[in-house]
Amino acid sequence: MGEKKEMVIVGDGRYEIPDDLAYTIQHVYINPENGKIGLNELGIDFIGNARDIDFIKKDRVEKGKPFAAIESEHGMVTFNSPVTGDIKDLNLDALKYLSENTYEKGYFLIIQPSNLEKDLNDLIKGDKIKEWAEREAMIVARSVFNFKIIETGDSGVGKTAIKVRFTDDYFKKDLKSTLGVDFGVKELQFHYYRTEPMPGVEKITAKMNVWDTGGQEKYGTLRKMYYQEASGCLVVYDVTDPKSFEHIPKWINELYENLGEIPVLLVGNKIDLERKVSQEIAENFSKEKGYLYIETSAKTGENVEKAFKELARIIYKSKEKKHKYPK
Repeated sequence: MGEKKEMVIVGDGRYEIPDDLAYTIQHVYINPENGKIGLNELGIDFIGNARDIDFIKKDRVEKGKPFAAIESEHGMVTFNSPVTGDIKDLNLDALKYLSENTYEKGYFLIIQPSNLEKDLNDLIKGDKIKEWAEREAMIVARSVFNFKIIETGDSGVGKTAIKVRFTDDYFKKDLKSTLGVDFGVKELQFHYYRTEPMPGVEKITAKMNVWDTGGQEKYGTLRKMYYQEASGCLVVYDVTDPKSFEHIPKWINELYENLGEIPVLLVGNKIDLERKVSQEIAENFSKEKGYLYIETSAKTGENVEKAFKELARIIYKSKEKKHKYPK
């Protein structure tokens, strides 16, 4: 880029984003001064370790159309051009310098723009860069997420047993009903397929802080305290106890009254015993209400960790939906 440019510093100093460039939501930049098109530092971290690049277009690029594809540790990512123009130079050494000097030597290509002023109108530039890049840095960091998880449901359905099986991989037949609130923590990893700002599979690490709330009426006030700032909820019933299934709406209403609508996973526990609530009925109820449903056995451990992974995915997806990508 020649002389030293002003940088927008984000991600606790980890990323430097030049403020004289314009960007797409895929983090593809265009340098209006020299026509260089490349990938900024945030985009490099999004795709992960780049292994190969294929230039789809070698003579001319069209705004919003694919011009290059990179194979990385997260799969194949296709990039769309930020502008329209004739290609003057392809940088065959782009991957060699991508991570260490993307803005000067790691660019993808140089173009002669056809209608640069118009093409720049809907790109991210100027005073929009800072806010956008800060949000993106929080996502791309792939740090450990902390999710507060509430378990709720009737007393005796196995909430404590599920928590203990998950956090300690342990089962005790005569676990006593929780007196108020119990607590446990476990870190887990799950895969999430992202569609924006660029497609790819992410490995997410989440610390699951699990709060097991007592199901008795006398603990209603105490439960409200621990509902605060919960990320998601396991609503548990006992497949051998139809009453516990019938009470599900009550527990979800209490949850929503205290938190609003948060991610919910409905759990049918004790599938190692003779059931009295059919799986079909529970699945139809969940589908009708828009909840995901899973059946577990705290005794054998079947599907317990899977339940928490599914809830973590739902929570992460809900957080992604709240993130608005610039158009």
